[in-house]
Amino acid sequence: MRDRSTPPPTPMVPPRNKPSVLDESNIAPPRLDQVSDACEVEAEAEAEAEAEPEPEPEASAESEADAKVRMLAEELKAAHARALEDRELIHTSQAGYKAHVELLEDRVEALEAELAAERQDRKAADAAKAVNVKRIADLQAELGKAKRNQAKLVAALDKTRSKLAAALADADSQRSALTQQLDAAHGKLANTELLLQARDRQLVQSRAAFNLRVGELEDLAHHATARLRSSQALTDPAAYIPRHAHDALRAKLDKARAEIRDLKRALARAHHPPVAAIDFVASGTPSYLSHPATSHDDDTSVDHSRSLHQRRPPSASPEHPKLFKVTANLTSYETDRQAYA
Repeated sequence: MRDRSTPPPTPMVPPRNKPSVLDESNIAPPRLDQVSDACEVEAEAEAEAEAEPEPEPEASAESEADAKVRMLAEELKAAHARALEDRELIHTSQAGYKAHVELLEDRVEALEAELAAERQDRKAADAAKAVNVKRIADLQAELGKAKRNQAKLVAALDKTRSKLAAALADADSQRSALTQQLDAAHGKLANTELLLQARDRQLVQSRAAFNLRVGELEDLAHHATARLRSSQALTDPAAYIPRHAHDALRAKLDKARAEIRDLKRALARAHHPPVAAIDFVASGTPSYLSHPATSHDDDTSVDHSRSLHQRRPPSASPEHPKLFKVTANLTSYETDRQAYA
């Protein structure tokens, strides 16, 4: 900024449109010191002209010279008047220029303040830009890390998908195998149900035949008991039965009754097997068929571990060994009774 104590440069004064001897279109306006010097020279010339006595008109050349001098003096006076006017105009222009310069200086100061503010803003913007650049670099690094993690996750996902597909295929194969086993088990269950129904029918028939035969044997036993009691009441020595023969007959009769009770229990167990439910093992065989059932009599024990197709009910036929044994005992009892009678 320019110091206001120094005088401003002299502005150029525009030429005026006044008639003059000299061409003033290409001449710069005189400065103040030049105008003051010209005024002083003109004043000295007028004083000398007034002090000198007027010469007598001696020659025409001198008169012409005087006329020229007077004309030049008049022009000088006119120039002096113009210089005074120009001086006043210059003073006025200087005041206007000074006000304009002050206005321009104020404007320059305002522009400099704006420029300083813009510089501060630019510095702040540069700092923010640096922060943003650093943040962008950090974000790019995080993005690269995230992409690497994404690639790892995609690889792990593909691996998991392959394992899941293999597991699903294995599960499908196992399901198909289990479905086949279940179908086979259902078929075996249906066959077993049919066999059980046939076995129940056979048991019903056997029970009826057995009950009939047991009734006959009981009647025979009661008849033998009655005859035995009637024989004990006889007083005829010929009909007397010895004590040891009587005990032997009594033992045979008790044994026959015990065998009848055992046969009834075996028939009840055969009609109602001691199982809670029919559960299939891996081979599809019911659990009560895979374990042999126990019996109180070794003669009537049945091997249940055999196949169901090869198995026969314990009393499917009236010619059971137990029945033969009971019949033989009763027949022997009757034979002995008749012999002693």
